[in-house]
Amino acid sequence: MVNSNSNDWDDVLPIVQLASNYKIRHRSKSAPFSLMFARRLNSFEDYGDQSIADKIPNRPVTEQELIERTDRMYQIVFPAIRERTQKIIEEASKRFNDKNMIIDLPKDTAVMVRLPRRTSKLSPLYEGPYIVVRKTQGGSYVLKDEQNELLHREYVPSELKIVSIDETAIEDTYYEVEDIRDHRGGPRQREYLVKWAGYGERENTWEKASSFSSTVPIDKYWLKRKELKELEQARKQKMIANEKDYTKKTSARPNVTEESKNHKRKDMVQDSTVPRKSKRIRNNGN
Repeated sequence: MVNSNSNDWDDVLPIVQLASNYKIRHRSKSAPFSLMFARRLNSFEDYGDQSIADKIPNRPVTEQELIERTDRMYQIVFPAIRERTQKIIEEASKRFNDKNMIIDLPKDTAVMVRLPRRTSKLSPLYEGPYIVVRKTQGGSYVLKDEQNELLHREYVPSELKIVSIDETAIEDTYYEVEDIRDHRGGPRQREYLVKWAGYGERENTWEKASSFSSTVPIDKYWLKRKELKELEQARKQKMIANEKDYTKKTSARPNVTEESKNHKRKDMVQDSTVPRKSKRIRNNGN
């Protein structure tokens, strides 16, 4: 409505507010204005026309009429809206349940979380495992990681997959990875030099990819190596370009041979010699 002119948004705000209050909602089958003031919104007519203006009642609404309107809203309108809303929710829930398999995950169930996107075809589909803490009223689940820390968000059942984990692995101690310094070995026997959070460089150890509970540190390491490689290539290209410019400038200078040097030196000597004036001895009559 502002026609890409956001500076005039306050000019159209009353019109937008009126349109929003006048629109009939699907769930309540009523307009917000009617539910708020227990009456219909005035129709859009030219009230400057006297014939239309005469139809508007001139007397104010009495207290008894306001009480009757309020009672009608609480006894008839609001219960009907509540019943209709409940039916709409049940129908939407039924359609969702028909298309999606709903499962109930008990507490302390080990699950894997489906990743929303994959950086490559070789990237894993799931991340975890995590443990179910509780189920919310909305049907989603609260999870915790191997360090008993709650995850930052809740997950719906369609994002989870039940897995079986080794009971002996529950007692394993987990450490936080600060950074990966280097790697060695081929793709199948590859190991990573891990810098542990809270420990010095002497405590760095070589670990296999299977030792990590998440691929995030490994992905960050390869991304960092890629960025460093690109910077190194850019630096080399810049050095080559500078060397070409220097070679071009030096090749544009004239080639001074030994003969031209001697000729130039001879010209300089000739220019530096000045003919000496002969001295005249003047006799004073002697």
